[in-house]
Amino acid sequence: MKYKNLIKTIFLFLFYLLYTLVFNKIFSFFNININTATMFLSDLIFFLVIVYLYREKIQNDLTHLKENQLKMIFIGVILLFLINLCLGMMTDIFFPSLSNFNDGNSSSVIQLFSASYLYSLFKTLLFAPIAEELLFKESIRDVVKNDIVFVITSSILYTTMNFFYSTIQFPYIWMDIIGYFLFSMVLSIIYLKSKDNIVMVMIIKFLYNLIPTFILIISMIAGVI
Repeated sequence: MKYKNLIKTIFLFLFYLLYTLVFNKIFSFFNININTATMFLSDLIFFLVIVYLYREKIQNDLTHLKENQLKMIFIGVILLFLINLCLGMMTDIFFPSLSNFNDGNSSSVIQLFSASYLYSLFKTLLFAPIAEELLFKESIRDVVKNDIVFVITSSILYTTMNFFYSTIQFPYIWMDIIGYFLFSMVLSIIYLKSKDNIVMVMIIKFLYNLIPTFILIISMIAGVI
């Protein structure tokens, strides 16, 4: 069972790293333009694969989600926003030329909305809370049983993956790196405190992403009106 979990985790990370490249090659071979629609399809396939592989765990954790854990969900969302607030204050102090700092998640939401509304909703409200947390929490927990090692490993991998896709330049990239690491660390600790309930982590990340998404939607509606 241990080796089976290890193989599954390695497969998922390789799939996550390579699926965009592979699908782009396939689309190019058939002379299909690489655009938001093809990116959407690629992400959707990975999403369906990882949800299918962990479908029993998701169902089990959803069933065992207790009412008293709602408090932990609320605390988790507040902690993530406090991290964002503190990083914003640190940016104002050390990098005053960079105003209106957004953490990595919020920046990603803004960039996605400029490309496609539907794709951004899928990416921020479904893919990120579900597929990413299954990958960076559940799959890693399958092979890393030590709590401290798990938190560090999960946070480093999450930060590294997002760092590669970041467009922020030095020295501001350090604020993004710190933000991603603290963000993942908080969710990893909550995951452990909830007795490895991945659904709780999904809900926290969903709510955290929902707020900037909702604000952007309201802003767009107000702009149209």
